[in-house]
Amino acid sequence: MVKFNPEYNAIILGMLLSAADKMGINPVLLGRQTSRLLAPMLDSIFQKFTGKTLSMNGEGFLEDIKRIVKIGDISDPEKLELEIVDSCFTLKLFDCMYLDMAKYGKIIGYESCPMCIAGVFMTGLFSSLNIGDVLNFKVENKDNSCIVKLVVIEK
Repeated sequence: MVKFNPEYNAIILGMLLSAADKMGINPVLLGRQTSRLLAPMLDSIFQKFTGKTLSMNGEGFLEDIKRIVKIGDISDPEKLELEIVDSCFTLKLFDCMYLDMAKYGKIIGYESCPMCIAGVFMTGLFSSLNIGDVLNFKVENKDNSCIVKLVVIEK
């Protein structure tokens, strides 16, 4: 099987997301719609890779996110941080697999990736677990870390 060059993948995906944004399709709205498609599959995907169902309690939820990050090789799961204050979930990722896309996003005027894949995934996860709906998410990228802040309305 042919493998993608991560840097090419970052450029292509980043430019497509940026083009959608320039056409008036807000990346957050695109992320929300993508998460609606993703949400019904999350439980079965998680169970396929881990043999377990997703947890809804605080500590189990964080451990499940770490498992997802590790299985997908998304970032360093041991450094992953999750903070929940009121209706804001803050996820801090280190060495995200999309750092190249964040770098190119900054070149074309974004603070990070044109649309954060981790933010989309978390939006789908909240929806799948019936935790709530993500109103908005914002991402900041600094060197090798990304901070994803999601504002959630509980169901």
